[in-house]
Amino acid sequence: MTARSLLFVFLATALAAQNVRGLPDWAGPHALRGAADQPPGDPDAWVLLDRTEFAYRGDGEIRKRNFRLVRILTERGLDQGGYVIHGLGGASSRIKSLKGWNLRPDGETVKLDRSFVLTVDTADSARYSKDTTTIAALSRVVKGSLVAFESEEVITHPLGPLDITYILESSPIRRWELAMVKSVGWFTATSTEGVGLRLEARHFAPLFPQPDARATSLALDDLPALPRHESGLPAARNALPWVALAFSDPVVPNAIDLTSWDTYAKWTHATYESRTRPFTAVDLAGATGLDALRAIRRWMQRELTYKQVYLTPDRGWVPGAPEDVRRARFGDCKDLAGLFMAAARGAGFTAVPVNARIADGAIEQDEPVGPFAFNHVIAAIRLDKSEGLPAEVATPQGRFLLVDLTEPFTPLGRLGEAHRGRWVLICTDQGGIWAPVPGEAIVPSKVEVLLDGTETDAGALKGTLTVTETGEGAGLRRLALSGGARAVRDRCATFLDLPAGSRWDLAPLPDPKDGQDAFRIKVDFQVPAALEATGTEWLLPRLGLPPSPASIQRLGEPRRLPVFLAGGPAWDWHATFRLRAPRAPALPGGNLETPMRSLRFAAERKGDTLECRLSQIRREAAYPYERREEGVEAQRSDWKRFQTFLDEALTVTVPPAPAAAPARTPDPPAPAKPGDRPKPAKAKKWPASPR
Repeated sequence: MTARSLLFVFLATALAAQNVRGLPDWAGPHALRGAADQPPGDPDAWVLLDRTEFAYRGDGEIRKRNFRLVRILTERGLDQGGYVIHGLGGASSRIKSLKGWNLRPDGETVKLDRSFVLTVDTADSARYSKDTTTIAALSRVVKGSLVAFESEEVITHPLGPLDITYILESSPIRRWELAMVKSVGWFTATSTEGVGLRLEARHFAPLFPQPDARATSLALDDLPALPRHESGLPAARNALPWVALAFSDPVVPNAIDLTSWDTYAKWTHATYESRTRPFTAVDLAGATGLDALRAIRRWMQRELTYKQVYLTPDRGWVPGAPEDVRRARFGDCKDLAGLFMAAARGAGFTAVPVNARIADGAIEQDEPVGPFAFNHVIAAIRLDKSEGLPAEVATPQGRFLLVDLTEPFTPLGRLGEAHRGRWVLICTDQGGIWAPVPGEAIVPSKVEVLLDGTETDAGALKGTLTVTETGEGAGLRRLALSGGARAVRDRCATFLDLPAGSRWDLAPLPDPKDGQDAFRIKVDFQVPAALEATGTEWLLPRLGLPPSPASIQRLGEPRRLPVFLAGGPAWDWHATFRLRAPRAPALPGGNLETPMRSLRFAAERKGDTLECRLSQIRREAAYPYERREEGVEAQRSDWKRFQTFLDEALTVTVPPAPAAAPARTPDPPAPAKPGDRPKPAKAKKWPASPR
């Protein structure tokens, strides 16, 4: 019997001695059934029950109740003695009741003390928010404890009676349930005549059977834990199971009509239309047409800062007044888009909001209608004719120019890498228009590194690294904007792969808001050794070369989830090494092609100088469930081949000595021609005799 099995037998025996009557009635049966089973894998805690109940009370109010029972298996699982509830704050969400029990192995039951409950807001340096997080902690939780929590919440969502929940977590779950209830005490539903329910279960297969589309309750057994040692994952919303629910109540004022994307888009358009009246944000000095739009955009890029602002629950979906945003000089995506729309209308343009998703997954072809599909808002300007800008899209309702106001560097008519390959929903008063973001609109991300180094008499390498970033590149410009020189310097230490013992200085940075297409930094460096000896060969330092992530999967463990590897910026590296003695490249040139990258390398010796060039394009790679192991092997192979290639490319040797020229045989004298006279011999000069 393994040590793990012995531990479980011990805990099960301890449970038999525990008085489960110390737990609430709903928890006892699950605690006893869990004692007869062994948890899958090697978890630190085992969730024996996670049950959530929803009831619609009318007037847009949802009541939510959660029952949770967890067995603590190891010391690392003690964090399960805490319970977290995320809320919108204000009148939109409140906790009606929160209870907790800790049934210890010695049979003592410790109940939740209100002094161990704390509610905080979620603001930080990048956010102004009244969202709340309520944290409850049971005291004296130990290995072997059974902890139970019971919570009741009242939710009045600003967009109507809807919610979303993800299923899998860091611990395995023995029993998971989601149920709609109509009459359970405090949950008694009222005023529900004509109310419909839409429950959308996403991405259950292949992990679980896909629920019936008409289901109003869900139940799953033996849910695995999210893997601890897997990276290179697709976004959870596109790969892991989640559930969206929405009650349709025709009498709720201002609730979103989720009948279709057209009705959703009309609601969005109306919301922005009422808050983005024509407004003069900046003196255009007589500029008209596209010049006026460029002037507005450049002013916003120079003067305004992107910051999330959620001071009221509806601020997650409703923009602030343009005058307030201009006065504050900051706002989130909705605020900046709204201000730009108002200013564009003031300059004579028609502007509409556009819903997008730029991170945490992509919008899917069969996406359920609702606000959870999006996490970003940009603007669209209606054009009478094409202006030749890459970010224009032609639609059945006319031509529009897409503008993302949270991008502080991209010019009008272009978009950042976050929009590559994405779809957007243009919201007009006629309905919604789905449109793909044009590939040519994306400012390509690129990093160019110029290394100029000289080997010193002491064997160190001294020189400069000049890094030029285009588009998002390595994020240096964004760091300079948000954290200044200190943030850029901290990034350089790892980004440039400067070895321990290096000395280096960052030159003064250019203004990140200078409007230039590229951002450039310069580093003066001195590293301890120009060459690293490896037997009869030497290695050049890896300064400024493109990084490559290590293995996405621990060896010996099967892959559980799909593989998704994002692409990266194009990378050009040009290095000049002036060495004390001639060295020749072991690999004058070569290519590396894998599913994740395309790489070219060339090196040339010119006397004591080595010239090296490397260019790389990183590719996006995706492997679904049925090919996940193939994805792991492909990523490991790519990493190993890349490291081997770099070692070979940076290896130098003593150049071969030039071959001795063969002795030259003197040419025979030319035959004399008739009439030639022999030339007189020159007199031999003797050295002068000393006097």
